[in-house]
Amino acid sequence: MAHLHRLGAETEIQHVRMPGDGAVLAQAAAAHWASGGEDAPTRLVVAGGDGTFNDVINGLAGALMPVAFLPLGTANVLAYELHLPKDPAALARIILDGTARLAHTGRVNGRLFILMAGIGIDAEVCERIDRRSKAVFRKGAYVKVTIDRWFAYFPRRYRIVVDGVVHYAASAVVTNAGHYAGPFLIAPDASLDTPELHVCLYLTPGRMSVIRYGLGMITGRLSGMADYKVVSGRTITIQADDGLKSALGGVEADPVQADGDVVTHLPAEISLADEQVMLVRR
Repeated sequence: MAHLHRLGAETEIQHVRMPGDGAVLAQAAAAHWASGGEDAPTRLVVAGGDGTFNDVINGLAGALMPVAFLPLGTANVLAYELHLPKDPAALARIILDGTARLAHTGRVNGRLFILMAGIGIDAEVCERIDRRSKAVFRKGAYVKVTIDRWFAYFPRRYRIVVDGVVHYAASAVVTNAGHYAGPFLIAPDASLDTPELHVCLYLTPGRMSVIRYGLGMITGRLSGMADYKVVSGRTITIQADDGLKSALGGVEADPVQADGDVVTHLPAEISLADEQVMLVRR
């Protein structure tokens, strides 16, 4: 904030106190921006994590108000995707003077996402993560829940149809971006600038496969694994063929995460969305 003010920016802070607030605030900001009044904002800055940004784009619902990202979350995948610096002064310059360019989004069961939608063990982790623990322990909270889910692992299989072609996998991530869980690349050819989704298929079930895939991701060798593949498409449907069932909130279906938060349950219809985001970059 100090650097923004030194650069001559006038700012107004509005607090996101609970899920859904970001969407409401973004909708109001976009309406104010569209009015074109003298006191109308010129840019919306999302100070938070990927989940907060997800809330905001659902509030914008295609409104092309320029949006910048100030990464204060846990994984901050979007920050890696945009190659944002960690230096506050450099971030302030990008927020104020960066170029706003259109970015594509995806949609899962009606909800927009900017980065990814996932099923399998990563969605189970997102389903069980405690917001308070995440705020205190940051990535450590994810590590703990991931270990818990590893011990509770139950083999499952999903039927995934990508543009009419059927695939089966133990877990999958439909991504609009190359990065995952922070700096790790899982879909090197994916880009927010390309009107195409990439479906990352983890083909082999089992606890040891979970470890193997994780090590492959961390070491940058995931793409070379014989039982991991990435296919591209625009329309994807996912059904649990023989999966672990979740009883969260009385809903008996496998969870689906979008941008790090569970937003729906299977079956899932995922597609490239018509709505785009005017995203501020370097």
